[in-house]
Amino acid sequence: MLKSTVVLLLPAAAAFAPNGLLLNSNNGRLAQKNAAISLRAAEATAFVTTQSKKIMDEAKTLMPGGVSSPVRAFKSVGGDPVVFDKVKGAYAWDVDGNKYIDYVGTWGPAICGHCVDEVNDALRATLEKGTSFGAPSLNENVLAKMVIDAVPSVEMVRFTNSGTEACMGMLRLVRAHTGREKIIKFEGCYHGHADGFLVSAGSGVITLGLPDSPGVPK
Repeated sequence: MLKSTVVLLLPAAAAFAPNGLLLNSNNGRLAQKNAAISLRAAEATAFVTTQSKKIMDEAKTLMPGGVSSPVRAFKSVGGDPVVFDKVKGAYAWDVDGNKYIDYVGTWGPAICGHCVDEVNDALRATLEKGTSFGAPSLNENVLAKMVIDAVPSVEMVRFTNSGTEACMGMLRLVRAHTGREKIIKFEGCYHGHADGFLVSAGSGVITLGLPDSPGVPK
């Protein structure tokens, strides 16, 4: 049986130290430490991801690159995708039975941790009533009020399916309100998968305006 190993599940744009402190990848010394952490993580999992590799080989015949989002390919950190089986709290287990400390949190949404009992209970209650109406529901009002109460500058809310859609709607609103076409964007920031957001959307040489992939206009 394969030995269970606790390693770091690293996000694509940065690395985390064992104590959970975010290291600035722009600093040479810290970036070097980041690389060492990434290498140790890769070495720790290199011999225990047989099932992940098998599943990913099949996935590559079904989906471009074998993933539904480029960040899941792990190419920017020089690794191979790990296929996960279950999550709980701050931990994740892959299909080979290896245990990981999760510093990613589903890239943001898992702010309560994974598979939290209270959240699961609410989800089960919702499932009994249906999850998609294609029409207004009371829960939209409830959540909108919570967001407005939590953020003083927010007066109204529009819900979307993704951060990309939220940014696209924001740009349209700003252009409609101001009558201006051009938008200023900070270099090195990721604002979604739409073509207009992928200008200077990385770090280092990636901020030179290189296309994120073929098909993205320069």
